[in-house]
Amino acid sequence: MMDQLINYEEVLTKCLSETMPPCQVSCPLQVDTREYVQYISQGNFNASYAKIWEKLPFPGILGRICLHPCETQCRRGAKDEAVALCALKRSSADYTEYQFEKLLPRELPEKKEKIAIVGGGPAGLMAAYDLRLAGYKVVLYEAAEMLGGMLTQAIPPYRLPRDIVIGELNVLHQIGVTILTNSRLGKDFQLSELLGKFSAVLLATGLPGSKKLTIEGDNLIGVLGGLDFLRLALNGEAGIPELIRDRHVVVVGGGNVAVDAARTAIRLKARDVLLVYRRTKAEMRALPSEVNEALEEGVNLKTGLMPRRIIGKKGRVTGIEFVPFKATGEAGMVELLPTDCIISAIGQVAELDFLNEEFAFLAPEGQLEFDSVTCTTKQQGLFLAGDLILGASTVVEAMASGRRAALYIDRYLQGQGLPSTSTLEESSLDESFLNLLNNNISQVEVKPRKVLSNVAPELRINNFTEVNPGYNREDAIEEAGRCLQCECRFCVKECEFLQEICASPLELVRKLAQGEYPPEVPYLCNICELCVKVCPQDLDIGALLLGLRQQMVERGEGPLPGHAFVDRDQDHVNSEAFLLTMSNPERNKVKDGNETYAFFPGCSLSGYSPELTLKAFQHLKNIVSCDGIILHCCGAPNLLIGRRAKFDSMLAGICTQMEKLESTTLVVACPDCYHTIKNHASNIKITTLYHLLAEKDSLRKLSIRNDDRRTFTIHDSCKARWECDLQDAIRKILHHLGHNIVEMPYSREMTRCCGNGGMVPYTDLDFFIRLVERRLADTNNDIVTYCAACRETLSSQGGSAVHILDLIFNQAWGDVLRAEPKTGRERRENQTRLREMLQAVDYK
Repeated sequence: MMDQLINYEEVLTKCLSETMPPCQVSCPLQVDTREYVQYISQGNFNASYAKIWEKLPFPGILGRICLHPCETQCRRGAKDEAVALCALKRSSADYTEYQFEKLLPRELPEKKEKIAIVGGGPAGLMAAYDLRLAGYKVVLYEAAEMLGGMLTQAIPPYRLPRDIVIGELNVLHQIGVTILTNSRLGKDFQLSELLGKFSAVLLATGLPGSKKLTIEGDNLIGVLGGLDFLRLALNGEAGIPELIRDRHVVVVGGGNVAVDAARTAIRLKARDVLLVYRRTKAEMRALPSEVNEALEEGVNLKTGLMPRRIIGKKGRVTGIEFVPFKATGEAGMVELLPTDCIISAIGQVAELDFLNEEFAFLAPEGQLEFDSVTCTTKQQGLFLAGDLILGASTVVEAMASGRRAALYIDRYLQGQGLPSTSTLEESSLDESFLNLLNNNISQVEVKPRKVLSNVAPELRINNFTEVNPGYNREDAIEEAGRCLQCECRFCVKECEFLQEICASPLELVRKLAQGEYPPEVPYLCNICELCVKVCPQDLDIGALLLGLRQQMVERGEGPLPGHAFVDRDQDHVNSEAFLLTMSNPERNKVKDGNETYAFFPGCSLSGYSPELTLKAFQHLKNIVSCDGIILHCCGAPNLLIGRRAKFDSMLAGICTQMEKLESTTLVVACPDCYHTIKNHASNIKITTLYHLLAEKDSLRKLSIRNDDRRTFTIHDSCKARWECDLQDAIRKILHHLGHNIVEMPYSREMTRCCGNGGMVPYTDLDFFIRLVERRLADTNNDIVTYCAACRETLSSQGGSAVHILDLIFNQAWGDVLRAEPKTGRERRENQTRLREMLQAVDYK
């Protein structure tokens, strides 16, 4: 159970890291487009093929004929052209070294129930595959001689070669589906028989019939339905070539069946082929590429016309009359086209002649009644899928329908119950995610889509050989490289911690909630807030982990053994060895309504260099009315290891000392102190030493002779991420000192942690070293920091780093660049020495 102290729910509800990209949402099968394309871009066709197979066992088929709704939603299309996702799916199948047997489970579960599937088209094939993998005994009935339905009976081989279909459908034999071809429902067996023998029956018989034109003359010899023509032509039916050869062929329709029929007629040596569609070319349902290929092959196109009447002589067609679409057909508007053969491809219809019995799933009018979500009928154990419930659909839509039916058949047989809603469940695009993607489009460089070259028209019209050979390997890799990889994992990409332990914040939160991580994991985060900066939802994973650390301490599970060193250092700075509040004896004389200041160097600067701390304090007294100095720790280390009570106590101590000094403003020298006090003690007015040093009058008082002008890179402390004024002040001071600045790629609000944040080195030293090395790799220049802990951290792994106060108050700052960091003992000794130095000098 999720603990209420930790706001897991905000991450679970707002995080977009696992949001499907638009291409995947629009895919009826929800194939992981983003990932399989990424694998191709890396040249890994095996991994790409395996990723597709997680959702689709027929990539070679769909990679050729899918209408690819995914491409209509591709964000790349808003910049130039959509990524060729369909062609890349085919490339995975073309170039994989895997045989599909490698991707199948070694053993399938075995369940006692038997399921009959009637119809070996796309819906039935997918349902058979899924149900067999689920362990059911599946018998698949197909009326034709071979499986495939429209895949083999209507789609020409020049688009989808038969050997590809046969090869990929062989997976059904491999997994143990019983396949009975030449078995027609209503002729070779009856539906009532199936309902009596099987635990569930799925009808997926599709819409195999062609819709008639229903105009005068549509029964003349020479008038064919589009599907009937394709089925006969592709199966080598005698008489079809003679019917077409040297004939004037008119095809009516604008979908893929119409275009396929027209192109097939060209290959059967028609004298000429005219494709007539009632609307505009742009409104044709066929793929634009298919239409253009048809025109290249010699098909003529007329649009804006609808058939009015078929003319015949001696029972044979001789012509067809058309009128403008939506016209009344008055005299003078009729257009007569001579023709020997008319192919009607205006729609598809079901063939329900097998329903010669009384069934509960028939409405009084004889129509099928079904639930569009569950694919169920009123007949117990009878389900429908594919075009029977979708109407004329695409292959991928039919396959998705078969998968849906398989899901609910499984739930039905397992006694899980079925939802009563009749509203179709659909994945929808997340608006926040979509806005994020659209906002990033402007940054994308134009890169044209890789062209797919077809076989020359004059060569391809003589046979049914595949027109498009697909991409070669190199072109597929290049085209896949155009993918924008639409995802919101900006935090993971920028955070070494998240990369180390999870694929997304959602995975992190789920595992944390279930206690699946070792106790070290919450302590590996730098709490640097870079995740907040890059997150479009402003989610703060560090804050969540900080809360978890506090919870662990409350339960006695934290801090970790390595944090004993933190406890030791915190005990030291919270003792008489360091604590000191020194006031200006004349502070009451400056209480004239002006702002007065108390200096708070913090424990890091004090441990780094007592001398710098003292000089900074003395200079501060020269530029502002200073009431005194407070040697104390802000308590951040205790806060970061989860000791909230100790942190609150230390913070209260600072408030008490401020009240004693009666100062209006606390001046800190450490970005961590600034961040901590500013966010946890709102009653204290606070600024930084660097804000004051950067003021014009203060800069003039910095009488510094600098003969060693350098080019530096500034490392912004992660605790100064949101402090633009502080970042500006540091750069202003550095310019005043005469140095040049080269910014890191990750600077200011995008700065990376030095590696020390969150007390990480006390949890995992090797991980800490990797973090430091990553930060050092961001520059080849000497580094200026304004956090003593950052300076020491960067130097611990060989970095050339110096504190900005060294540049101001230490003439030998060049020696500091490569100086080793202080040990814990040295830091504590320095802190104590600073206290002694302050006690030994006159305040003035």
